[in-house]
Amino acid sequence: MFFVDDLLLSPFKSLMWICRELQKAVDQEQVKDQDRLGDELSRLYMLLETQQITETEFEQSEREILDQMDAMQGVTDAAPDAEEENESDESDESDEPDEPDAPDPTDEDDTERT
Repeated sequence: MFFVDDLLLSPFKSLMWICRELQKAVDQEQVKDQDRLGDELSRLYMLLETQQITETEFEQSEREILDQMDAMQGVTDAAPDAEEENESDESDESDEPDEPDAPDPTDEDDTERT
């Protein structure tokens, strides 16, 4: 019985294994990119302290590096933020008080005729 279960579930297990390996590779790339940007930022501070670059060059380069870091952070946080927004939208809709029904004009006409 277990052999049949293993045969039937093997494609799904293989697919899940592939997905996990892809996720590991993506995570490793993100860590490498973050480390690289951190190293660039450190090097940039060192260049400023040794006066090899001007303050304006430093600010421009620092802004670019920090924007890249923010973009990377935004990509990793995008999925949880989207779920939170959906949950907050749903909760906002349920918190609104129900408006009383407006009188139906056809009901008034019926009462005037009788």
